[in-house]
Amino acid sequence: MSPIYQRPQCDLVVRAAVIVTGKWRLAILCALGFGPVRSGELRRLLPAASKKVIQENLTEMETLGLVIRRERGGRPRHVEYELAETIRDDALKIVEHVVRLVDRVSIRGMNTPS
Repeated sequence: MSPIYQRPQCDLVVRAAVIVTGKWRLAILCALGFGPVRSGELRRLLPAASKKVIQENLTEMETLGLVIRRERGGRPRHVEYELAETIRDDALKIVEHVVRLVDRVSIRGMNTPS
């Protein structure tokens, strides 16, 4: 059997894992799926995630081209993040599929619907 990396589709899956890896990546993708969100609002939407962790994920996601960071003027100044238009539909499909998967699979230690 050849290594997984030699199978083109599997290689893409491994590369895609970089995009969604991390405890908060999918939650951030989901939150941004509803439109631009201020960084402070993201902290309120994900109260269990620290400000540092959210910021690190947003920075990495911006580097990967997943999110767009926009500085807004006004008083007080604020920053908004939104999904990059080029990946919006696919990212939301990933979130939707993960939600369906979790709905169907019992994960030990997690509350799941009956």
